[in-house]
Amino acid sequence: MYFEDCVFLLVCISVIVYIYRLFKKKEPRSQSSQLICCDDFEQYARDHVPADLFGYIAGGTGKRLTIPANIEAFKKVQLMTKIFHPVINVDLRTMFLGRVADLPIGIAPSSARSVIWPDGERCVARAADDMKIVSILPMLGSASIESIAKSAPSAVHWLQIRLCKDNAHMSLIHRAEDAGFEAIVVSADGARGLRCKQHKFPTKLNTECPNFNYKSVTTVLDQLIEPCVSWHDLDDVISETKLPVVLKGVLNPDDAIEAVKHGVQGIIVSNHGGRILDGVPSSLEMLPEIKSAIGDDVDLYFDSGIRTGSDVFKALALGAKGVFIGRPVLYGLSYQGEEGIKKVFNILTEELRIAMIHTGCSSISKISPAVIRK
Repeated sequence: MYFEDCVFLLVCISVIVYIYRLFKKKEPRSQSSQLICCDDFEQYARDHVPADLFGYIAGGTGKRLTIPANIEAFKKVQLMTKIFHPVINVDLRTMFLGRVADLPIGIAPSSARSVIWPDGERCVARAADDMKIVSILPMLGSASIESIAKSAPSAVHWLQIRLCKDNAHMSLIHRAEDAGFEAIVVSADGARGLRCKQHKFPTKLNTECPNFNYKSVTTVLDQLIEPCVSWHDLDDVISETKLPVVLKGVLNPDDAIEAVKHGVQGIIVSNHGGRILDGVPSSLEMLPEIKSAIGDDVDLYFDSGIRTGSDVFKALALGAKGVFIGRPVLYGLSYQGEEGIKKVFNILTEELRIAMIHTGCSSISKISPAVIRK
């Protein structure tokens, strides 16, 4: 009986150990190790950012047709690899309006930075400073022009403006000049995009607007933004500033040609990430057409839909001198502030580097339409 009791006891212990191991929670991997692409950061933001705020950031106008169209456009572009063409080290530097940047990727203007992460506006500026890339400060951002310049004194700052009633934007241009900003980005849109209920402007985003003497962003949008703008208004900006002017939101090649005639020094091909008008062409579809229309007369940049380093590569191959990203920056910011942004850029950089190696491009200047499968 003693032997049988011992066997029974051993069996019971084995069963208990098996059940324990079966139901024991595995030690989770570090959160950071699970974030290996931009989509992972988007999912992290979806899980951790308040639903109404995430809906506003990720959402768009109308039926939201343009947002997926921007992303799908990249999937239709195929790259041609180049074998036995030894490229090990690649040079990722490029020029933004004559200024060297360590990456061909800049930070697009976007709202909600300081709502997503404490002092988020300055986090973005410091991250850009550390990475030696261009960062565009939104006019309606949560930090003043002067405080951004002070927080990241060696960064390349551009100021985004929207044209305002009574030329209220002109004072911002002068302040940007005094603060050491290097370009003025004019967003080519007046009317606000209409959104469905779940993507309305969240109350928590209605913060103070330090670049104006207003207590809320919605007050600026409702009372100050000029809904009807013209080429003459752009002329006034160009004649008012000593800084180069970049026009953001161009999709029509005819508009690009006209912008060059009016004296802009840069164009950002963009549909604003599907946030202004739904049902327009993807930005990537229009990029080569605009490049063909204006050639090398001005610097051509791109935004809308970039989620991988391969996407960056494709935009450069189709004619962009550099690209800007918006939503991925906010997703990185939601994870770990400044460090989260840099992690997103590290991922994009490595993906871009791999694309360059496999297509035989040793530098950004070597990327051309020849790497695109016709």
